Amino acid sequence: MHLINNGTILYLLEKMRGFAFDVALISLISVFFFFTLKLLCLILMLNVY
Repeated sequence: MHLINNGTILYLLEKMRGFAFDVALISLISVFFFFTLKLLCLILMLNVY
C-alpha cells in the first residue's frame, strides 16, 4: 500500500511538473511575441516620421 501511494505521488508530481513546464513555455512565447510586436510597431512608427 505504501509503495502504491509513493508511486501515485511521484506520478502526480511528474504530471504537475510537465504541466508547469508547458505553462511556463506558453507564457514565455506569448511575452516574446508581445515584445516583438511592440518592437515592430516602434520601428514602423520611427520609419513613418
